[in-house]
Amino acid sequence: MRAASAAGALLQPVLFYPLWVATLLPLMAQRNQIRSLYSVFILDLCFIMPAFIVLAVLVLRNRGFGLVLLPALFVVGFTLVFSLAVAELVKPVFDQRVSVPALVPWIGMSLLFLVLTVIHLWRLRLTTPRTAGLPASPLPER
Repeated sequence: MRAASAAGALLQPVLFYPLWVATLLPLMAQRNQIRSLYSVFILDLCFIMPAFIVLAVLVLRNRGFGLVLLPALFVVGFTLVFSLAVAELVKPVFDQRVSVPALVPWIGMSLLFLVLTVIHLWRLRLTTPRTAGLPASPLPER
């Protein structure tokens, strides 16, 4: 499960780093500025994709921090990729054709992130360690 989760986490940067760089390089070569969407590139390239990489490494090393935070990042991955699938589905509203070859990978990745989130949260067991010498909780157990 850790290897599958780490591979799923690395899928997002492997896909989006080349996509965003390929989008930015022609703009830089032509010395053009983006009028909007700076936040998408900054957030993805500087924060979200590195977070996927760091958490994938932490999960592979079986670190609790990575195991706890990775499901949250899978939710982020799901929303990022699912929004691309939805954008493809609403094209007819703007008199454009839906491209099935473009739609299928986005839906597939969305489902992958959703399944990884559910499995990861289902398998996650949160326990509080008992500290030696402290009495048990005075509250009755139900």
